[in-house]
This record gives sequence, structure tokens and C-alpha cells, in this order.
Amino acid sequence: MNGDFYQTGGTLALDAVSYIPRQADEDLFETIQAGEFCYVLDSRQVGKSSLMAHAKRRLEQVGIAVAAVELTALGITSNTPEQWYDALLAKLGTQFGLEDPLDDFWLEQTRLAPLPRLMDALRQVVLERLERPVAIFLDEIDVVRSLSFRTDELFAGIRELYNRRTQDPVLERLTLCLIGVVQPTDLIQDPRITPFNIGRRIELTDFTPAEATPLAQGLPGTPAQAGRLLARILYWTGGHPYLTQRLCRAVAEDGQVRNPRGVDRVCEALFFSTRARDQEHNLKFVSGHLLRSDADRAALLDLYRQIRERRRLRDDPTNLLIGVLRLAGIVRTLEGLLWVRNRIYFRAFDHDWIQANLPDAEIRRQRAAYRRGALRMGLASGAVIAILLGAIGWAYRAERVATLARGQAEELINYMLFDLRDKLLPIGRLDLLDGVARQAVKYFEQLPTSEASNETERNRGVAFDNLGGVREAQGDLAGALVAYEAALAIRERLSALDPDHADWQRGIAISHNKLGDVRKAQGDLAGALGAYKVGLAIAERLSVLDPDHADWQRDLSISHNKLGDVRKAQGDFGWGACGLRVGAGDHRATERLGPGSCRLAARPLDQPRPNWRRARSAGRSCRGACGLRGGSGDSR
Repeated sequence: MNGDFYQTGGTLALDAVSYIPRQADEDLFETIQAGEFCYVLDSRQVGKSSLMAHAKRRLEQVGIAVAAVELTALGITSNTPEQWYDALLAKLGTQFGLEDPLDDFWLEQTRLAPLPRLMDALRQVVLERLERPVAIFLDEIDVVRSLSFRTDELFAGIRELYNRRTQDPVLERLTLCLIGVVQPTDLIQDPRITPFNIGRRIELTDFTPAEATPLAQGLPGTPAQAGRLLARILYWTGGHPYLTQRLCRAVAEDGQVRNPRGVDRVCEALFFSTRARDQEHNLKFVSGHLLRSDADRAALLDLYRQIRERRRLRDDPTNLLIGVLRLAGIVRTLEGLLWVRNRIYFRAFDHDWIQANLPDAEIRRQRAAYRRGALRMGLASGAVIAILLGAIGWAYRAERVATLARGQAEELINYMLFDLRDKLLPIGRLDLLDGVARQAVKYFEQLPTSEASNETERNRGVAFDNLGGVREAQGDLAGALVAYEAALAIRERLSALDPDHADWQRGIAISHNKLGDVRKAQGDLAGALGAYKVGLAIAERLSVLDPDHADWQRDLSISHNKLGDVRKAQGDFGWGACGLRVGAGDHRATERLGPGSCRLAARPLDQPRPNWRRARSAGRSCRGACGLRGGSGDSR
């Protein structure tokens, strides 16, 4: 196939086949058609300008006069306020067909300052001459921060136009949309002026698997093969518009990609090579936005580290550091929690990148804090394992962990549970992983129990899960079973304390699925089936509680897949096929993307949005046809 099918830079042509409509297309069109002010403020290369171009065409088709001005075209370095506002009005005049009237008005009103002159021109010329709704897009709005003069008055003037609607009904025909890479709170920097607080935010989401389906047309192979390649591409990109188009194009141009492993090879070369962060435009933007931000770099990178370690941090629109991460495009919000946006960013901006970009003072502080903590723990005599080119030292033994302050001990444990594990897993060091997992379990045993929190107990369950996973990978199925059963016991105790806590219920379901995996590997299909049914029963109860909860619905899909696998292994091929269709949520989508798509969509860092209600409805029909007692957990 030809990579020209995909476009990886600039605004997509209006007739581009690779343009993917999203919910934002409808939101923007409907908002402006209704006369509401709005803004699309997001990171670079997520489709803002293409969204604007398509909205402009649709609005013109329903009779709205539209002008779209890219502010970078007005000049940046040498303009005076007079020149800049005059250039903006000239652009509007050209697109509205009012060049001469607007030019005459500008020259006649020289007694007014540039901004009032622009605002009066909109009211007295544009709205008087165009007797229909008028919409103005101001793109690349962040460029105003690079001008040689302050532009707070521009956004204050836009707000004034909005507020004057109640006194001047003609202004109701004028709508503005701001587009760029900036936070609304940064538009007005003078503390004496009220912050910019009008308009509706139009949110740009990443492509869902269903939305991205047209992109398979440019990939090699049969439709089914192309669907499987696309599923793997989305596995890496999470649906990020630029990264998805970029990886699709690279796969199409490679000529040798026939399976998901080929996609992995291309992705590795494109985004994870030694010089990728310096050469790949999107990675350069993300890195530059973070490292050149005015925010405290040490605090910013520490916040990102916590998000990367899955610390379950909640989104906070008032947190300026979260705003910087959001505009860099490196994080996303799911169910109110912050996550690294996709697997490409997770791997490209890893622990080594964080450490390499910390200010020198912060690095020294961290090293000193680590040395003090090590001395308190009596770790000076412990063996130190050099891993990953000697970049990380890990204190392997601790004789007096109980003497530590709880915060220090749990910080070390979280490091072992998440960050260190993420370092060792890709390089296949199961021996070190086993040591990490065992030591984490040991640390939990030595922590004081008098003040143990539910979160501590949850992490103790994670430690046993990690140990079970390593033992399972090593082929020690009996050892894995013991570890997974310990994790289950912890989660059942938590659930007994708070039976309505959904996270504890979900943890129990996950434990049963892990136990089912081990029993299946041991050849105990009946035991595996029983465990999977318990997991399915819990997943169904949670999915009914919140049909739009992505994690719970994903669990339901996984449970159906696992049951289908066991039934097929037992020779019941009809049930297995049925279960796998239900797990995918839509059998037509599964056929289009290939048999592995439902599993790929269920990976934690993706954001699938299948039709869950259809899945549950199909699941009920499937269980009725196949004799499964839904929700009972009965293994018979």
C-alpha cells in the first residue's frame, strides 16, 4: 500500500479519506450553530486545525458567514499593536468580502486605540453588512504570548462582546471560537483583569477503535489482515491522531509488515530508537513543552512520575502542573484519574528520561534522601544489584524496616511494585523480578500493622500478584497459585469490611481470573471454568452498576473471552465462538478488526469504547443459548 493515504502534518484536505470524524466535530458544529462562544485548547497534532476546517465548511453550508484566521500569519516579532490588529481585520475583510468597507472604517477611526477600533468594526461593519450569523475562528491563539506587546485586552474585548449581547441583540449573531495550545487561565495574564471565563470547551478525544476503522484502508493485506495491523497500531498509539496516522503511514511504506510483530518492529524504529526523541516531531514537542515550561521542573516531573507509577491521582482543573502535562499531551483523564496517554509516551518518556531531565539540585536532593533512608533502614550492609547499565541501585535486604517512618517505607515499596518492575520486565530478568516481588512481600510483612490502611493492604495484594506473575512466567505454577490465593484472601478481607466498595469487588474478580489462568495452564479446565465464572459474575454486577465505566466493561469483555477459551479447550466450539463474540461486544467489529482485536482493545492503556449495552444484551442471549448461569458463579 501507499503511505500517501495518510497525512501526518498540517491541516487535512477537506476530501481526505483519512480524516476521522469524532464527537468533537458534532460538538463544535452544534455549539457555533447555536451561537455559543467556544474554544478548542489542546496539545499539538491532535487535529485542531482539521477540525476547524471541516466545521467551517459545514457552517457555511447552513448559511453562516465564517472566517478562519491563523494568527501566526499576522507576524510575530516586529509588529506594533496598530499593525497587528490592522492585519487581523484585513484577514477578516478578505474572507467576508468586506475588504474596502473595513479598510475605510479603520482609516476613518484613527482616534480610537487598535482594539476598540477592531471591535467597533465587527459591530458596525461586519454585522451591519452581513445580515446573517457570523462565526470567527482564531487559530494558533497561543502565538499571542510571543508578541512584543500584551494582548490581555484582546481576550477582555472578546469577553466584552459576549457580555454586551444582553444590551445589543445584534451581537447575538456573532460567535467566536479560539483554538490553540494554551490554558484558558493563561489567556489573560494581568492579575488586575478578570480571567477569561466564557465559552464552552470542545474536548478532542483520541480515536476509538470504531472511529479509526477507515484507516485500515491504507494498510497492506486483506481487510482482515489490515484490521489486525490497525488493532496493533492502536495498541501502541491509544488512538492519538498524529501518532496513529504516523505509524499507519510507516507501516504502509515499510512493505514488509504482515503481522502485529511487524508493527512492533516499525514502532520500535520510529519512536524508541536512540535518536527518536530528537528527530520525531511529536516527541520533540512533548519533551520541549515539559522542559521549557515556566513551571517548577522538579515538581512537574515528579507529578508525571507519580502518574506513570499509577498512583491513582485525580484530575484537578485548578492544578497548574496538571495543565502543563495536559497541554504537552502526555496525560489523559479516564474516570476522573490521570494516566499516561498511550504506550508510546509511556515508554519514550520513562524513568530514565525523568531522571536525566531533573534539575541538578533535585538529583542531589533525591540521592541524599535515598542515602538517609538507606541508613535508617540498616541497608548499608545489603547487597546492591546493578541493573539497566548500572543506572539504578536497589537495596535488596532490609533488617529493620519496622523502624522506618511509614511514608518512607511505603515509598520504597511503591518503587519496587511499579517503577522497578517496569524496568526489569521488558528485559526479561525474571530472576531479578522474582527477588523484587519477594522482597516487596517481605517489606509488607515487616511494616507495623497497627495503622495499616486499606491502600496499604491493596498494595500488599499487588505485591502477591506480582510474585504470582513472575512464578507463572517461570513455570512454577504451584508457586503462582499460592501467591494468587494470598492476593485473593487480602481482597476478600477488604471486601468484607466494605461490601459495597466496587474496587475491592473488582480486585476479587481479577484474582479469580488469575487463578483460572493458572488452573487452565495446569490442565484443570473444570477449576479454571469455575474461577472464570466467579470473575464473570462480579464483572456483570459491576457493569450493571455503571454501564459507562470503561474498566468494568472491559473486565466483562475479558471474562467472556476467558470462558470462551476454556469451553473451546473442552471441545465446545460453539460456546467458545459465542463467548468470544460477546467479549468483543460487537461481532461485526470483531470480524472487521480480526480475532485478536477484542483482546487488544482490553489492554489497560487503551481507551476502547465498544457498545457495552449491546455486549451485555448479547451476553444474556449467549448464556441462555449455551446454558451458562449468569451471575451465579456456579462452576457446574
